[in-house]
Amino acid sequence: MNDNYDQIKRTNANSSSYYTTISQGKVVWQRSDGFDSEIYYWDGKYEKNGIPEPVQISNNTHDDLFPQICANRVVWEGLINDKQGIYYWDGAFGSNRKPTEPILISNDSFDNYAPKIDGNCVVWVGNTGNYKGIYYWDERFNNDGKPVDPILISKKGSNSNSPQINDNKIVWVGSENGTNVIYYLDLNII
Repeated sequence: MNDNYDQIKRTNANSSSYYTTISQGKVVWQRSDGFDSEIYYWDGKYEKNGIPEPVQISNNTHDDLFPQICANRVVWEGLINDKQGIYYWDGAFGSNRKPTEPILISNDSFDNYAPKIDGNCVVWVGNTGNYKGIYYWDERFNNDGKPVDPILISKKGSNSNSPQINDNKIVWVGSENGTNVIYYLDLNII
């Protein structure tokens, strides 16, 4: 493997990068823009000198953290009104290879974190302060173009966490009678 080191590609080293994920050869990560952490996307294309040409898909004055990618869709945590919110980018570009604006899909007044994405489905943890619940959003929008409200899929008060989604099936850990149990939801049968 070391004999092929010249085949390994790397990002520009002008600032530190963290929390990489990959899907279908496309990569996302968080990196400082000199002020806070932002989310970067690379679709597998290279500059002439062989260094990946990433695109910054978040651009604001607060930290954007822990990106996840599926195909070309990306989700991450970001601060909104002093609470952690879940942002979604559909992988689309406008003119001059400028990414479309990400949207906030968690429209509530409590902290949301640990987003996971599979296809057009997103799950995450919402912490109301009284309990942690698992929320689900499936890339649907209202007539005004705003995302539909996410759905609480876990039982209220079950103190749920660690959601994962794959092939329209969701699993998470929740508490029942003081014991942690695994919950499983098949979206294909509801």
